[in-house]
Amino acid sequence: MRLWGSRHYRLHTLIAILVVAVLARTTALIPTAAQTQEPTQAPPITKVLLWHQWLGEDAQLLTHWITDYQNAHPDVQIDARYIDGDLRAQFADAVRIERGPDLFIGPSTWTSGLLNAQLIAILGTKIDQSFLAQATDVSWQNVAVNGVIYGVPESNQGVALYYNAALVTQVPAILDDLLKQPVLFAYDFYTTAGIYNGLGGQLINANDTNLLHADAALNGYLGLLKSAYPNTLAAVTPIPGDQLPLIADNAFRLGKVPFLIEGNWKLSDLREYLGDQLRVAALPTLANGKPWSPFVISTAFFISASANAPVQALDFTRYASGTTAQTQAAKIGQVPVNPNVTPDDSLLAAFAKQFA
Repeated sequence: MRLWGSRHYRLHTLIAILVVAVLARTTALIPTAAQTQEPTQAPPITKVLLWHQWLGEDAQLLTHWITDYQNAHPDVQIDARYIDGDLRAQFADAVRIERGPDLFIGPSTWTSGLLNAQLIAILGTKIDQSFLAQATDVSWQNVAVNGVIYGVPESNQGVALYYNAALVTQVPAILDDLLKQPVLFAYDFYTTAGIYNGLGGQLINANDTNLLHADAALNGYLGLLKSAYPNTLAAVTPIPGDQLPLIADNAFRLGKVPFLIEGNWKLSDLREYLGDQLRVAALPTLANGKPWSPFVISTAFFISASANAPVQALDFTRYASGTTAQTQAAKIGQVPVNPNVTPDDSLLAAFAKQFA
């Protein structure tokens, strides 16, 4: 009995060992919860095609913006393409066959024409209050028609008063006092339209209807220019008026004339000649107490009417008008549209204040 019992015991022990081994192997073959999870899928990439004509530092800035934005939004890929030739015509042709970019950079003066040709998207209520706060009212007005916004401003251009600190002890605050001194400026409407505006003149209404006519504002505007002309040439040899911009720049660069009314695009060039003596001031007020309100043109982003990624395109423009991007723009000489950004360059800051 003990012999049978011993054998019986050994048989049960062997069977138990075999069962444990089988169960252990079976357990190893059963995948755990972690092993049964599907591999993490990368988010789908949304591509945004951007057309522009920026070169040099501007192009480098755009590349930096895109890299920075994509790092924060890995699901968006922005393809920036430089377009040679007539950007507006090429954009129009491409949009009409629905092969245009999602986004492009152009001057705000194109807004009405692009809208009338049904080439750009209506932004309107897509621009919320926090977005509106990223640009001045003047900048938004530049990309609006009848109060509806169709673009996002990026930087501004316009004229202000340059002066040579070595020749000027006090900057005239009133236009009449400035015009009694040798001050040079181009006798074109772009440069001097701010006088007409300050006198109450209006070029167009909200519907882009031409309002220019022979009224008191126009007569006063022309009278001021006529009275100023002799003094603008006081320090230089009289030449035909159509050549005045050239002589004005030269006379001011050479220190012959204390004042020059010109655009921010001349800042770098004039600084090379006058160095630390170069200053920029706000344009003087008119005798009626109204400000000289110059034309301000914005460089702006527009979203195509046939955009494939309008949401992502608009979000990138929000980034580009934000404080970080605008601070970077100011460092390369662009006049920021964001009122919360004050350029470190005091001369550039004077232009920003003029355009506010």
